[in-house]
Amino acid sequence: MVSFDSTNDVAVLRVPGLAARPLALVDAVAGTPGGMLGYPGNGPYTETAVRVGRIVQIIGRDAYGNFPTPRRVTTIRGKIRSGNSGGPVVDARGRVMTTVFAQRAGRDGGYGVPTSAVRAALEKVGTDAIDTACVER
Repeated sequence: MVSFDSTNDVAVLRVPGLAARPLALVDAVAGTPGGMLGYPGNGPYTETAVRVGRIVQIIGRDAYGNFPTPRRVTTIRGKIRSGNSGGPVVDARGRVMTTVFAQRAGRDGGYGVPTSAVRAALEKVGTDAIDTACVER
């Protein structure tokens, strides 16, 4: 891991030998349809139709469970299941509009990490591995 934002639960990893191009990031525009990419229920790769909503301020927990932690999130309308967390929501051109991190309790929909937080984590990338409680060595 070369960058970690515990407030937004964003980790940037370096993967030696990975030759794939990164997906482009765009700011979410409320009402835009998208495809949520992931492995819901630890099953096969699935693309699910969703719609991004507004970016709002919430009070929640950080990656370590600390409360209260204010953060900005992108609302997402659609069926989000365990296993979608960490996956992108892409627009029709394959650009990431938000990154899924939670389903809404008791209802469809959920929340994503805005691309502004992902960009900020990418700007802090270093060359050395960092220690967090999330990584075992």
